[in-house]
Amino acid sequence: MSSKIQQTQKKSYKEILSSTVSFHIPTFQRAYNWKPKQLEQLWGSVINNDKQYYIGNIVVVQHSTEDIQSGYLVIDGQQRLTTLSLFLVAIRNYISKDKEKDKSKQQLQKHKEMMEELRSSLIFSTSFSDESKIKLVFSKKNLSEVYRKLVQDEVLQEDLLDEAQTRFVKNLRYINQLLRDYLKENTKPIKTAIQELVSKILELEFIIIECRNESDVYQIFEGLNSTGLELSVVDLVKNTVFKRIKESDTLALKNAEKTWEEMENNFEQSNINLFSKFLRHQWISNYGYINTSQLYDAIKKKLDEEMHNSQEIIKFVVDMRDDAALYIALRTGNSEFFRDKILKGTKDSEVEKYLSAFILLDSDQIYEVLLAYCKKFISVDGYTKQQYTSDLKRLWNLGLLIKVVSSVNPSKYEKKFADRCKSLANYKGKEYNKESDKFYVDLWDLVKDRKDEFLKNFNDTFVYKKGNDQNNELIRFILLTIYQQKNKGVTYEIKTVEHILSQSKYELEDFLHQIGNLTILSREMNRAASDKDFGIKYQNYYSTDIFEYNKILNKYPFDTEPKEATVQRANDIAMEAFKIFSIT
Repeated sequence: MSSKIQQTQKKSYKEILSSTVSFHIPTFQRAYNWKPKQLEQLWGSVINNDKQYYIGNIVVVQHSTEDIQSGYLVIDGQQRLTTLSLFLVAIRNYISKDKEKDKSKQQLQKHKEMMEELRSSLIFSTSFSDESKIKLVFSKKNLSEVYRKLVQDEVLQEDLLDEAQTRFVKNLRYINQLLRDYLKENTKPIKTAIQELVSKILELEFIIIECRNESDVYQIFEGLNSTGLELSVVDLVKNTVFKRIKESDTLALKNAEKTWEEMENNFEQSNINLFSKFLRHQWISNYGYINTSQLYDAIKKKLDEEMHNSQEIIKFVVDMRDDAALYIALRTGNSEFFRDKILKGTKDSEVEKYLSAFILLDSDQIYEVLLAYCKKFISVDGYTKQQYTSDLKRLWNLGLLIKVVSSVNPSKYEKKFADRCKSLANYKGKEYNKESDKFYVDLWDLVKDRKDEFLKNFNDTFVYKKGNDQNNELIRFILLTIYQQKNKGVTYEIKTVEHILSQSKYELEDFLHQIGNLTILSREMNRAASDKDFGIKYQNYYSTDIFEYNKILNKYPFDTEPKEATVQRANDIAMEAFKIFSIT
């Protein structure tokens, strides 16, 4: 057992619920907003398997607040605990309604016994009067409130519920329907079917992993092989931030919670899995290299040493939210954000072009430096647009080279990225260009001797794929950048990818969609050229096109040796690409 794990136990869901501690759920939407398919999958895991079915891990650390003296903070397993409890609420509701219809004394006693069993699973006593007895406690008070009412079977004024509470209620309704459908299809008597279902739920088995402290959880989460844990470490950071605001300072807590929720919602609306990556990339963009296992302790130390009051904590959260908004825009190619926040209402097609193109590279590490560049450009007047544009262009070129030259170890350039971020924090005006050039010379050393690998991989890396807009846009960007070297001033937006050889004639050939058989035309010419043979397309369109690269297509034997022609042309384009996308 890892020294960071206090104990590991195998427990049934019933044993978990019968413990004398509360389970604190630090909530992202994932804890209460499972999609119908996810609810169905968990429901199916219960009804389609035998009793004592293993349902997964629950990772916890001991946790207490002013209200909860003994409890666990649930780091992983939030969704399962929440949703299984709603399964029990749904069954309780069904039995309650059935009880009203059944007047026999014997059946009433059976109803009572089942109701007591379900009640004791959801609370610490048979009394619903004290909400602190509810076993699941949510960090968001609005969710704790709606959950308490669902457990107590109180009437809800749905027009007064907020969006998060409504999602919670909708999940329960969907579970109610799953239960009704299950009982309708079951051939056994309803009472028997319900008893068996409750037994299956309560006998589900978990591995409970109790860590010594939150820092240990953060350090071992990568080895626990659990899909939700990356997001849960974000909850750990949130928890350690908010613990530094006194619960009695309600205004500061409210402001911090509102700001954090804005950030959280932004990630949930774009891609929630980016949140954990952002935490590390933001740290590197500000302070230099750190590995994932060290990050939580570094954040905690910074908070301990530099955040001495509520206002400083709030500023820390506000800065994080603003950086997150920029990070999300960069990772989603949000042109409107670029024009509004980075260019501050001005227009610059070159800056916008490159900012929008980083998403095409599908690289994580590059956003550490990109975030640092953008923050510096927004905040420092001395960092000129010319310097910024040059940095964007060279960083993008590097990303492309690394994408093709796959043998470059990411750790080699990521630490150089981190050092660059650190130097940006110590910006020195006139020395900037010199430092920037040195940075790219060092990075060029990683790829300059790998030209043969670049040429070998180029044709196989860039293959047109129907329905994959990001991949195809990257091919367009590469070809157009190369073409524009000989045709300055050609508008970027109006050009599109064209297959040189007929797609219907060569549809079974591997070379059809490779970059050697792709070129750039205007949309109008592309439609007109359609699926015609090469000779016709060359005579009517390529030979008269503005691009020199189209005018010389007849030097390749597309008519007589189509495969050889695509290979030759791909190699020529790769040679030109290695030169044009250099970073020195």
